Amino acid sequence: MLRAARVKPVAAHGGFGGQEAISLGEAHPTALPPWAQKALQRLEVPPSTLHPIVSTMPNGLTLIVQSEDVSDTVSVYGHIRNRPRPKSPRARKESRRCSSGS
Repeated sequence: MLRAARVKPVAAHGGFGGQEAISLGEAHPTALPPWAQKALQRLEVPPSTLHPIVSTMPNGLTLIVQSEDVSDTVSVYGHIRNRPRPKSPRARKESRRCSSGS
């Protein structure tokens, strides 16, 4: 039978290398190096490839379709815009009372 060794815990002193002190100083405008300035001058915005088809369904929903040829995946996203309000006069009165803080 093996006996467990008796080891006393040792207190840590400041962790790995002690406390860090970072002094970045004040930031100043810096000129770009020539290679970066040259690359910046030849930037072009590619033409948009988005051509969504927008239609309104008979029930009033707006349907926006954007075709992509990247894969055979169909993604459906939805967003509901509404302004919920209480249906009954009593519920409307209670809602006003709660929102006024009285």
